[in-house]
Amino acid sequence: MHLRITASCTLLLLLSCKTLESQPVRVSYQSTITLSPTTVSSECTLSRTTQNDSLLLATVLTAEPNHPSPRYHTQVWQSQDGGQSWNNLKYPRLPQAADPWGVLWEHGTALIADISEGNRFHLCTSHYESATNQWADPISFGYGFDHCMLLKGLATESVFLIATQKYQDRQGQFQNRLLIGHSKDGGRSFPKKYWHELIHGLEFNAKQAYFHPNGTLMIPITIRGYFLQKKESPLPLEQMQSWLYPFYDHGARLGTPAFMTHLSGRKHHWLIANPQNPENLFFAFTDINQRKLGLIQSENGGATWTIPTWVFQDSSSAKSVDLSAMAMNSRQDLAISWTKKTGGNCYRRMITLLSHENRQLVNQEIGPITCPDESNGWVGRAWPQGGDYCGLSANPDDSFHLLYTHPKQGRFTPHFTQITITP
Repeated sequence: MHLRITASCTLLLLLSCKTLESQPVRVSYQSTITLSPTTVSSECTLSRTTQNDSLLLATVLTAEPNHPSPRYHTQVWQSQDGGQSWNNLKYPRLPQAADPWGVLWEHGTALIADISEGNRFHLCTSHYESATNQWADPISFGYGFDHCMLLKGLATESVFLIATQKYQDRQGQFQNRLLIGHSKDGGRSFPKKYWHELIHGLEFNAKQAYFHPNGTLMIPITIRGYFLQKKESPLPLEQMQSWLYPFYDHGARLGTPAFMTHLSGRKHHWLIANPQNPENLFFAFTDINQRKLGLIQSENGGATWTIPTWVFQDSSSAKSVDLSAMAMNSRQDLAISWTKKTGGNCYRRMITLLSHENRQLVNQEIGPITCPDESNGWVGRAWPQGGDYCGLSANPDDSFHLLYTHPKQGRFTPHFTQITITP
């Protein structure tokens, strides 16, 4: 369908933002992932291979909201027909597993990371062998982790595990440190593990990273606030900062960080690079009150950044916008998936597209306004927008695939959609 859309934005270097009339964007619903009648979904990820267009991997955080003790687990699904149908890979049900992340290689071999055991925050990875349809025993990385991520390296089965760990030092003070694990065999083993204590006395969190073709691992770090001596929750700062930290030698050695912005908040942020020009970086973020969705750009590999273009602004209430994912296709069109609050606990799924050809932003609605009902229980109260992040990938034909949680008939269910922009 061809829709008439208008978008307004502020000036960004190299980005001429105008009101855009009649930009053709096609949103094609394709499938849902069927969960059990007692289970609902939250955040998702989506991974694909470089050679097999039909092979996809989805991770889904699922929960049983009506159980007396909240139970949530990771489920892993694979599609061999481009997302038309999905097969449950029967991922082992680790206790209270959340924050799922997955990567997929040719022939269906996969690696999953998630954080289990409830408030113990146990970080584990599990490797899946497609030839035997078997999951290897989980590899443990310890406790106290948040927001694990998997990132492919340059070699065929090179993969990085990135996560932020909270711990108490010898003086009883809470601190953060960054874990970088590197595997050369697709995650069957992680012989190299590096811990980096970047900042003392402040809470920080690693965001979606990028691996440069020159071998530099680039990780955005957002600084949130001061830790209290006897409590885990930090005192929030009026303004937060994001810095880009470079790591060399597969994560072993830290370089000099570069300042990105002082306007970012605590929720999920995304860093990606132009596939045609790895020095051209994009960073999307929400502000500290989640009233704004911002986009900044660097043309020199992250050394300097532009002022933000505000993709969305809502001054009426806090927590009105959530950033879910970002991707760029080979044509250099940028896609940002996000949600905006429309009143009460109702949300609208959105996709923002930045066309490489005309350098204009287009905001596109994905489906109707969604209002999760009481059947979602605590899940609907914790993630009324459908989870903190979703799956978004660029396809060889320059369309995008989007996997997100949508309250179908009131209950959260994973939805798979194709989005096409015509230049």
